Amino acid sequence: MEEMDVGDGTSGCGSKILCLHGYRQCANIFKQKIGSFRKLLKDEAELCFIDAPNCLKNDSNERGWWIKKEDLPSISNENFNNCVGLQDSINQVKNICQEEGPFDGLMGFSQGAAFIAILCSLIQNDMHFKYVILISGFKSSESSFSIYYTNILKIPSLHVIGESDTVVNKQRSEELAKYFESTSVELLIHKGGHYVPASKIFKQKYISFIKKHT
Repeated sequence: MEEMDVGDGTSGCGSKILCLHGYRQCANIFKQKIGSFRKLLKDEAELCFIDAPNCLKNDSNERGWWIKKEDLPSISNENFNNCVGLQDSINQVKNICQEEGPFDGLMGFSQGAAFIAILCSLIQNDMHFKYVILISGFKSSESSFSIYYTNILKIPSLHVIGESDTVVNKQRSEELAKYFESTSVELLIHKGGHYVPASKIFKQKYISFIKKHT
């Protein structure tokens, strides 16, 4: 099992959040990139970062919650579909929750956010998360994943969407939000691109959402 990296929070914080990085990232890189976000929540939440179990082309700093076929390690001789590794990621999160939980919430960026939506569709009743925060999330276009988008997810969700995001455009993030129960969906729209916004103007939005559901 990959190491879990505990962030800046302390055990006395009000909420414990499991944080999932984006594609071609790892826990440590993601943690470093969102330093301002961690500072915003340092008195409100304990942020715990984990690595996805799947390495891209044998680089431990580039990981994914599922991996595209063209990014698979060259040493592999197996026959694959377009994407692999999803079940390994599901099993890893389950194990982390059993060993290090409970966690109040899940926070994911980009592919990490997309993975959280899939995870919720499969095991939300078993893992008892109170909320999810999805930043630059999207519905996967992988055809074999269509089964994960058949039911409306009832878990409260905060969708953070960049109007200028050219990696995951605004429409894709808004489409993902439609798979969550509308009465429990909150949107945070910012003018920037593909990153975790952490300006002070967003601080109260994050905090009020977390407190509401903790």
